[in-house]
Amino acid sequence: MHTAIPSIPSLPISYADAIPILKALNGHGPKAGDFNKYWTRNMGLQYKGVHYNIGPTPDDVVVNLYNQQDYVTTPLWNVIGVINGTIPDEVISEYIPAVGTNRRGATR
Repeated sequence: MHTAIPSIPSLPISYADAIPILKALNGHGPKAGDFNKYWTRNMGLQYKGVHYNIGPTPDDVVVNLYNQQDYVTTPLWNVIGVINGTIPDEVISEYIPAVGTNRRGATR
């Protein structure tokens, strides 16, 4: 394995590839509707059979990831930002990282 590859991969996948993964999580854990209205604002994949359960992931659900790429060194930027919530005094975690975003549009 190449030493520069992160141990937790983060790859964009297509809409078509995401649907079976999300459907495999149906019925596991509480439904998004069991929480407040902010969890159910956009339930747009229900017509595709996605029920929006909040986990945990069952042991028998496995995603096999194959990543074919050229190993090249490119510039790296750390981007740090703050996403303000909409509910005053609601604390989920002090720090919730958003990782795996890309800069494809800005680097080509």
